[in-house]
Amino acid sequence: MKRNKLLTGFLVLGVGLSLVACSSNEPETKVAEEKEEKKIEETKAIEEKEEKVKEEKKEEEKARVAEEEKEKDSTIISYANKKVRVTLPKDLTSFHTPAREISRYSYMEESNVLGYSLYAKDRTFTINFSIGTDGWDSAEAASISHNKVCKDESKIYEPCTVGEYSGYKYVVSSDKSIEYHYVLDYLVDGQDVVLTIREELRNDDDTSLLEPLLLDVVHNLKIELIGE
Repeated sequence: MKRNKLLTGFLVLGVGLSLVACSSNEPETKVAEEKEEKKIEETKAIEEKEEKVKEEKKEEEKARVAEEEKEKDSTIISYANKKVRVTLPKDLTSFHTPAREISRYSYMEESNVLGYSLYAKDRTFTINFSIGTDGWDSAEAASISHNKVCKDESKIYEPCTVGEYSGYKYVVSSDKSIEYHYVLDYLVDGQDVVLTIREELRNDDDTSLLEPLLLDVVHNLKIELIGE
């Protein structure tokens, strides 16, 4: 009987020690599990970040390739800055037929302006046309800024309308030429882009040649907003 009680006592003591051991291991197991979960989350976050960077690089590469393809296009003249990319057909005769016959034309493509020169077949006149963009928010703002610092009264911008476009212009004349300078409002995706235009007619006074050329160019102009 005493022996059975003794055995029972040992068993109870053993079970108690086991429970104590188990309970003492529980915090360590929980900490280990939390560390493992945190490690998994950190790894996942790193992988997601790396994937995002890869996607951004892919998009950048697509944009670069698209830009290169545009540059390779031999049918256009263009320029780009931080805000816009401006494009025109290289072939002026594809969209404009002068009222008087020309023998040839040339195109101009520079860092911030595009243009054409037209030469009369009978050598009686030359037209030089150039178009670019201005950084002002509106043609009115551009004209005010210009007029504030302009000391030549003949070069003060005045309100004007050309076809469906509104803006400002001034005209400069000499014995051999007449020049029209414009700043016009031009909407692109609901945002105003200011066009700067210069038309020069040399060795002739038939200014009726100028407005049709301006409108044909602007109607065939393509402007893409590419930044701020």
